[in-house]
Amino acid sequence: MEDIIGSGGQAKWYLREHSLEVNDEPEDRRGKKLYPNDTVNIPGEGLFLIRSRREE
Repeated sequence: MEDIIGSGGQAKWYLREHSLEVNDEPEDRRGKKLYPNDTVNIPGEGLFLIRSRREE
């Protein structure tokens, strides 16, 4: 997703101009906390599954 929205400023603009869903619910908050196994659906871009980062 970072290739679509790279910063908080871009997220604010993007959410004003586009709709998206988090876990099949409409979402328009820039600061929405995402957790492992959440899904983010961005129409025209794809469905994304949030995974946890593994520390190496």
